[in-house]
Amino acid sequence: MILVKGIAEVYTTFGECEFKIEYLRQGDIINHTLFLYQQPALLPIRCVINCEALILTYEKVTMIRDSKAESSLNRELEKILANAQKVGFDKLFLDYIKKPRATLEIIDEQTLAKRNENHRKIKNIGVYLLADFRKRNKKPSINEILQDVILKDKENRKA
Repeated sequence: MILVKGIAEVYTTFGECEFKIEYLRQGDIINHTLFLYQQPALLPIRCVINCEALILTYEKVTMIRDSKAESSLNRELEKILANAQKVGFDKLFLDYIKKPRATLEIIDEQTLAKRNENHRKIKNIGVYLLADFRKRNKKPSINEILQDVILKDKENRKA
């Protein structure tokens, strides 16, 4: 999905607190691993103001890529795929690409794009560590407790 108009907010929750991770604006790409490689990522997003988005399907992107196999688009997409496979799709919590924004300092477009990518990677690491922390410190649900009690009761009856 490509954000055409509006501002969307990427966020996460920790207990009862909400943390804003990133604001996405016109030209930013959301959940690109789904329409490029059929690898879904759960990305909590909500619109801050009314948004319009261009929805791309895997089939449409495949058709575009197949029409020009040697294009610069295909080379760029292969780089993104190689990077995602190296990291592991299961570790890509923040699945978005920000359009390089103009800054007050004068830097070339390649440096700006690299800076944005590194910024996203750092945030991705933070969310991954947060998810790991949540998983390790997760309290069992009532269903899990009941299931455990029932299993123990069955084992006691067999003995």
